Amino acid sequence: MAHQWYIATDDKVNSEDLKIRIDNKLKELNDDYEVERKHALKEVFVDVLSEQTFMDFMKAKGKVGGQNKFPRVLKGKMLEDWQKFLKNVAV
Repeated sequence: MAHQWYIATDDKVNSEDLKIRIDNKLKELNDDYEVERKHALKEVFVDVLSEQTFMDFMKAKGKVGGQNKFPRVLKGKMLEDWQKFLKNVAV
């Protein structure tokens, strides 16, 4: 089992450093997360993508405008669509 985080920023960011910082902060803030990281959640992945990548995906889904937000948790069909989208664009 693993967590996959997609971070939207146009800033230059070291994804490995960001992964460690997020992971450590979550462990500090959430005891349950820390326990999960020791036992069930063996791996964490971070992909840093441009903000435009997220906007293009939402546009492809017909979800443009301030009332439409990128989901915080991706699962099921939305996760499949996101993964296909990322494979089809040069990220």
